[in-house]
Amino acid sequence: MLEADDPEVRRLREEALARQAAEMACKKVFAILGVDLGNAAQVEEFRRDLRFGQAMRKVAEKGVTAGIVVVVGGILAALWVGLQMKLGGK
Repeated sequence: MLEADDPEVRRLREEALARQAAEMACKKVFAILGVDLGNAAQVEEFRRDLRFGQAMRKVAEKGVTAGIVVVVGGILAALWVGLQMKLGGK
């Protein structure tokens, strides 16, 4: 039989306490975000919102990259035209 001073009993109690604290913390964080973890519809809506945010971030990153390419391309084209005019005298 397991005694109260048994290290295994202590470990099991600490593990249960840690699990309970983690669950409470998660519920509190999601409650602050407005998501009831017991409501499957709210959880799924939250997941869709996260996926949408991820998609928007990726689109924005591509847009910034495209903008940088356009600006660099414009600068290189202007330098090329300027060099041709300087060397060619046209």
